[in-house]
Amino acid sequence: GSVPAPGGRALAIADGFAEEPLLPQRIDGALADGRLGEAILIAMQYFDRGATGNPTDLTAALATFRSVGLEDIARRAALQVMLLERQG
Repeated sequence: GSVPAPGGRALAIADGFAEEPLLPQRIDGALADGRLGEAILIAMQYFDRGATGNPTDLTAALATFRSVGLEDIARRAALQVMLLERQG
C-alpha cells in the first residue's frame, strides 16, 4: 500500500510524482506548440512560488520537469524543498 504524506508540502511533492499528472493549461499549451524552453521557464516560476508555500504550483512544476524528461532535476528540486522546510 501507500503511506500518506506527512504534510501539505510533502503531499504536493508526492502529487508531482504521480503517474499521470495534469499540467497547467499554460504549460501544456506551450508544450503542445513545441515551445519547450518556454514551458521549462514557466515551470521554474511555478517552482519558485511552490517552494515558498504554494503547493499547487509546486506539484505543477515537478510534474512539468518530469514530463519533459527532467526527472533528475525534479527529484533534486523536491529534495531541496524538503531540506529547506526542515531548516525552517
